[in-house]
Amino acid sequence: MIRLCVSMSNIKRVKLNNPLDIVFMKSRADIWAAFVILGLLKMKDCIFCRIANGVEHAAVICETSELMVFADHNPIRESHFQIIPKDHIVCFEDLPKSLAGQIMFIGQKIAKAQKQIYGIERVGFIFSGHDVAHCHAHVVPLHDKDDITSRRYFASGDVRNAKRKFLAPFELAQAFEKLRHALLHS
Repeated sequence: MIRLCVSMSNIKRVKLNNPLDIVFMKSRADIWAAFVILGLLKMKDCIFCRIANGVEHAAVICETSELMVFADHNPIRESHFQIIPKDHIVCFEDLPKSLAGQIMFIGQKIAKAQKQIYGIERVGFIFSGHDVAHCHAHVVPLHDKDDITSRRYFASGDVRNAKRKFLAPFELAQAFEKLRHALLHS
């Protein structure tokens, strides 16, 4: 649960739809409080911010002070994970270099564990942000060449009807435990 301890008593008028509408503040603290509230309002619309703040449930495999790794809720394959910064960063090109490096490092650890567990040669690593406007990376074990789709793999050109194996909850739980065990012992 998120708790905000801010006194709004000194704010005469605050319109929280647009930061440019914040006017008539008496102090810097009031301005700061208004921007914190704006950030929380933005967060309520972002599923990844809600996951990072413990408001929304996810199968978290590991976490640092800056990053969180959890199972994709609609996986391409078992052991499909997402890595997110806990702070709301919309585009991957806006990531600080150190955070981008941490994401790549944890992605490589996951990929090595996936290769060991599944006996596969390749793992897909994709920085994304088009489906959720919060920078995130997908780490997907590649069993087939079309696990990460491309039009060239489909004769009809319609990738929306691509073959996809939906996993039962127990299969997802087993994959999660295998990878978590491998990461703990690597």
